[in-house]
Amino acid sequence: MTWVHAPGPKADLRASQEAHARALRKLGPLPKLPSTKDMLRLYETMMRIRAFEDRAWKAARKGEGLPIHPSAGHEAIAVGVCSLLTRRDKVISNHRPFGHFIAKGGSLRALMAELFGKATGVCKGLGGEMFLSEPSIGFVLSSMMVGSGMTLATGVGLALKMANSKSVAVCFFGDAASTNGAFHEALTMASIYKVPVLFVCENNGYSTNSPAMEYMPTGMVVDRAREYGFPAVAVDGTDVLAVREATQRALWHIAHNRTPYFIEALVSRIGPHKQILVDSRDEDRKTYARMRDPIVKFRGSLVAEGILTPGQDASIRKSLDKQVANAVSFARRGASLPESELSRYLYVNP
Repeated sequence: MTWVHAPGPKADLRASQEAHARALRKLGPLPKLPSTKDMLRLYETMMRIRAFEDRAWKAARKGEGLPIHPSAGHEAIAVGVCSLLTRRDKVISNHRPFGHFIAKGGSLRALMAELFGKATGVCKGLGGEMFLSEPSIGFVLSSMMVGSGMTLATGVGLALKMANSKSVAVCFFGDAASTNGAFHEALTMASIYKVPVLFVCENNGYSTNSPAMEYMPTGMVVDRAREYGFPAVAVDGTDVLAVREATQRALWHIAHNRTPYFIEALVSRIGPHKQILVDSRDEDRKTYARMRDPIVKFRGSLVAEGILTPGQDASIRKSLDKQVANAVSFARRGASLPESELSRYLYVNP
């Protein structure tokens, strides 16, 4: 027997096709696929972040630098987003800023010197990890105040809009920050004033060592974000290409509609919340986080596709080892800010 599909009404088919076309136009053009060179650059930047943090961790254990909030496991988010930004675009980070800073083009030498408390650091050794600022690359600041970056990003976005700038403000924050009142304030104001802000929630499922189910009313932050009147999507935060594609769509939407956009990137934190804190997560959770390592995942894909060879990988690792070693040497050689200079950077109410 030959099966024949009965044709539906032509009018219904035409209406369906037109609706589909409208939906595609609303999403914007298909994201431009990264070239082989682009993918190798993404991989190298992710490796640079990991290499820097590993060395900073060792330096802190020796008492040479400050303890850090490691971003191991989060690298695909920082790189996937920042790889599409220009220096004119503004980034607002949180207490886990190294990935964002390095992916935005920040200097490893100046960053390491900052952790060593040297005058050659990003902020002359006065800001440390959680108070970084490098205007020359569009890195507005990092902040230890949970949730504060969201309201600041809305303000930066409003300033960009008032200046008729084509740039965007990008705010990185964690899932726990979404339970802060600043989340509601920032998203409400951003929506009302239609500011060019991309909110990026890095949801690793924990607030320090507390599981999300203990402090979040819903498992997904994006469910709440959608209620503020602008697009909100979830993406696999361990897949750098998926994050990059979501960011392309977000930037297109912001450019053509000049309204905010929200991305929730689901990820697993490999290390502890902070170097000096005990990681009380159970061993199964830690193992699961290591299994989702975005660098291992991306490396496997690149090797499988013949884009990355063992020789190239070894060359990248060797180059990064030299870069990080150079950063440590630079930090060690630097001098601390003279005591006479310290008062210049203090605000005193007369």
